Amino acid sequence: MAQASLQVPQSKNPQQKVGRMGENVSMLSRERWIGLSLLVLSASLPAQADKKVREIVIHTHWGGLGTPQDLTVTILETPDGFQRDGKPVKPALVQALVSAAEAPPISKPDPANLGITKSWLQFQLALVKDQWKMRDATARQKALFQSTFTDPEKISGALSSLFTYTSFDDYPSAEVKIKFSDDSQLTLTSHSYYEFMIPWTIHGSKNLETYNADISRAISALLPPKSANKERLAGPELGSHLADAVMNRIDKQWKQIGAEDRAGDSLANLRSRYTITASDINPYHDAEFGLSWRAKGPHETNLHVTLYRPDFPPNLAVEGIFLSEDGKVQGVDEFLKTGSRYEDLTLSVTWLMDWLRKHPDRHAYLFNVHGLSLGEHAMQTFTKDMQLRERGDLVEKVHAQQSQIALLKIDGADWLIFPDRHLLLWRYEWFRGLLKWTPDDFGEGECADYRVNNGGCSGREISPEGTLIAAGTPRDMECLKAWRSSHSSISSQTDALFEVYEQGRGGFIDRTGQIVIPLCFDTVGEFSEGLARFERDGRWGYINSAGNIVIEPTFPWAEEFHEGVAHVQVTGTVLGYDGRWGYIDQTSKIVIPPISGRMLSDNSGEESAFHDGLAMIEVEDKTIPPRKGFIDKSGKLVIPARFTYVYPFSEGLAAATESESGNKGWGFIDKSGNWAILPRFDWASSFQFGLAPVNRKNDCGYIDKRGDLVLRPPAPGGQQDCASAWGDFTDGLSRWLFGKKYGFIDRNGKTVIPPQFDLTYGFSEGLAAVQTGKKWGYIDAAGKIVIAPQEFWNVKPFHNGLAQVQTKDTGVGYIDRSGKYVWGPHKRDDATTE
Repeated sequence: MAQASLQVPQSKNPQQKVGRMGENVSMLSRERWIGLSLLVLSASLPAQADKKVREIVIHTHWGGLGTPQDLTVTILETPDGFQRDGKPVKPALVQALVSAAEAPPISKPDPANLGITKSWLQFQLALVKDQWKMRDATARQKALFQSTFTDPEKISGALSSLFTYTSFDDYPSAEVKIKFSDDSQLTLTSHSYYEFMIPWTIHGSKNLETYNADISRAISALLPPKSANKERLAGPELGSHLADAVMNRIDKQWKQIGAEDRAGDSLANLRSRYTITASDINPYHDAEFGLSWRAKGPHETNLHVTLYRPDFPPNLAVEGIFLSEDGKVQGVDEFLKTGSRYEDLTLSVTWLMDWLRKHPDRHAYLFNVHGLSLGEHAMQTFTKDMQLRERGDLVEKVHAQQSQIALLKIDGADWLIFPDRHLLLWRYEWFRGLLKWTPDDFGEGECADYRVNNGGCSGREISPEGTLIAAGTPRDMECLKAWRSSHSSISSQTDALFEVYEQGRGGFIDRTGQIVIPLCFDTVGEFSEGLARFERDGRWGYINSAGNIVIEPTFPWAEEFHEGVAHVQVTGTVLGYDGRWGYIDQTSKIVIPPISGRMLSDNSGEESAFHDGLAMIEVEDKTIPPRKGFIDKSGKLVIPARFTYVYPFSEGLAAATESESGNKGWGFIDKSGNWAILPRFDWASSFQFGLAPVNRKNDCGYIDKRGDLVLRPPAPGGQQDCASAWGDFTDGLSRWLFGKKYGFIDRNGKTVIPPQFDLTYGFSEGLAAVQTGKKWGYIDAAGKIVIAPQEFWNVKPFHNGLAQVQTKDTGVGYIDRSGKYVWGPHKRDDATTE
């Protein structure tokens, strides 16, 4: 492609100071620096007049958890020069974008291209030196950070980490189309979370990837103020993010220097017996020891050391924790006298030591906390965990021998070693911590693939010889048996049942608040078609309305029954990419086995459930997003997977699009997969009560099944977020967003309840939840408040006479139509500790 030019002066050195923050610009404001960089860039390119830029279209989008932002900017060539929305655009800014886009690709983040020079690093050092870690740092720690942060060679090593991981989840995207006078076009796209939104993909005969930040700066300069992603494209947080990356690289050395400076004498004493492989002084604690970190005290500060003995397996170490108060470390001398008893006990479990030596990739840490291996806080946490699991027998057993028990953490699993050398599994985070066993070695429902502290294999014991001791009856069965023996037969006074939790266990009440199915289960789901799913130690089954188990918990995941079948995960890790999915009937028979393609799971069952006799699946290929189609109840693919986004069928039609971006080309297909309503909308959703909400050119409204726009409610022009504006016409009324406030309209589009609410849900059983400020209440169809607003954290619509509400302290309860609680509010309490 011949290079486009706007007849700017030619530089003798085309590569000189393109986007640099050198000696003379390091102190400039970001805005002036960007402008100067772009002007220098544009002035440095050869003047060719082979073609001209005719049009630039920039589409930038931001998603995330907040309100999506979407903007399209068009820059046109006119006889009066380039213009955006009738306002002039400097030719140099346009040329800067074209030149950067046509520059040779940059294969990885380049310090020079990003503007990182020694003087810039010195300038940034002054801005980041007050970060929280610096405030209490010793002089040697500060010197370490300063020498690392201002060394360009060391910075190059840390740079790649800025573009391989991010904690952001706002799903940014940008697309730029540059159209030339010869009808050629250059397209650039990015979906990058990172600073400058690099890398960019340049589309042409071959798609090229480039880490050229000059592209980002040029696009940012062309966007109007406060545009989506304008700040990110300019890269204002590069210095701060780079400081974090440097701190991560020097973290271990930083901690060791700080510990030596503050507790050098104690570390010297420990070296008389051990090799110290890591050390730190901090106020942070795991559940196994110390006091949990809280925003408000009390706190304690400890010296943490990782210690190694020559007779240990290479992958076994002692994690020592010593109280540090007023600059003095306590307990080191006593540890050197008595601490070896826990180490000798651990070494005496010969099968375990042999296993560790045969598995050098597994790592074990023996705790010693303030003189105890199973510390006081760990004992409190263990007691709470086991009480919630109704294993008081284990609490008594462990408490009686606490001072003699060793706490060993292996790959995230907490094991207790008793004086007789038998082991008890307390918690585990991953099946790797199960040592020589796998979940399949345990009985059905006894062990989950991934469980922190809410069941799993917790409480199982290993003999001193290394064999798994047989388990007892599942605790939910014991709980049901005990409850029924102490309660007369209770039948529901209503047909509807509601899931409830207390003390980490789930069960069901009826509409009066009476417990019908006792709170014996790890997790329960709503009743659907007479059955409710329940969880036992990470496996799912189903109970009936009498609380009897009708389908044993054998599935890694299960969803509600719809149209006689339920979508279940048959194999694989829970909701993992290796999972295989099928459908069962109410006898537990697999009626649709796992098939080629991936059946969907959105954790709610709506996407994967059968609607109108069809269920959605995804194909297993490399397309992003994956293509979707539909199967019938025989498992046959009846609608090929060609849609990027599609809703389940409703009233015989399904909203669908083949557009990769999902923001255009929406229409409706029938059950044969043919377009019943041609794809001409920017967005659409499912039909409800004969109407479907759509958006076309920022014009929100409702269509009928012929595709005719039959209802355009009153709203400010250019309403873009139609998905947040509309509701369905349950009870004959639909919520509608009028500018920034919600009201309700009828099926004729007439405003029935004026806009006055900050947020609403739709009507259900004659009432609708409405929010004003931070308070939620309920109104009737006339707009009258019938349940006074309260500071609920969350509310749900009424269903079978009750509404679930959640208080600010996360307590969950149910209220009736008068606003009176019939249950709770109670905290679920999943056995975690703060």
